[in-house]
Amino acid sequence: MILLLHAFPLNSQMYSLLQQELYDAGEEVFAPNFPGFGGQQGTLDSLEGHAQQLLKALPQEGVVGLGLSMGGYVLMRLLALAPERFSAAIFANTRMGQDTQEGRQKRLTMAQKVLEEGTQVALDAMLPGLVGEDAPEDIQDSVKTMILQASPEGVAAAQRAMADRPDSHEALSRLNIPVLVIGGSEDTLIPEEAAREIAEVTGGKYVELKTAHLSNLLDPDGFNAAVLEFLEDVRG
Repeated sequence: MILLLHAFPLNSQMYSLLQQELYDAGEEVFAPNFPGFGGQQGTLDSLEGHAQQLLKALPQEGVVGLGLSMGGYVLMRLLALAPERFSAAIFANTRMGQDTQEGRQKRLTMAQKVLEEGTQVALDAMLPGLVGEDAPEDIQDSVKTMILQASPEGVAAAQRAMADRPDSHEALSRLNIPVLVIGGSEDTLIPEEAAREIAEVTGGKYVELKTAHLSNLLDPDGFNAAVLEFLEDVRG
């Protein structure tokens, strides 16, 4: 099974093109929406707690996890809790470390503002960093639609959960599975140095795309090709 974990504050529709390619390649795919996103009820109050819930829906072995941004943070918690359930991992535009104090405060401030003023606040604040300055209009529109499908409560809870996430260096250093890391050379939210560090710690393969944060939407051909090539190598 291929587990696709989406970015904040989008939903699983961000993987629609990749899902189709994976289906065409004969893969089983599970692409859940986090609570509060894509119409999913509830809130994501803890990355660890949500990872424990996700494990109940996953096979006992052979899972290939792919997480982009916040999805990567959840994947790290899954791997910390049950590494034996995974046969490979793909991290995209994400980092192992905790937020700085300044970064944490920004998340908490946005969480409160979204509760007071609505999800449009997150859209206005995050869109430039998510897609960059020159993204095609159709991609911008798609991202806007996904963001506005998130509930204010879901966005706020996820920001607080990410602000409280633990450092994952130790958990990832213990991995003994194939790892692919994808970074964006124009990503202002997660510097490529942070993505490269994951590859160094895990002994994984690093692929750099010339994109801003949402690399799978901004360069779907490059992103999907890297994922499918990695899976082919993993499958042997």
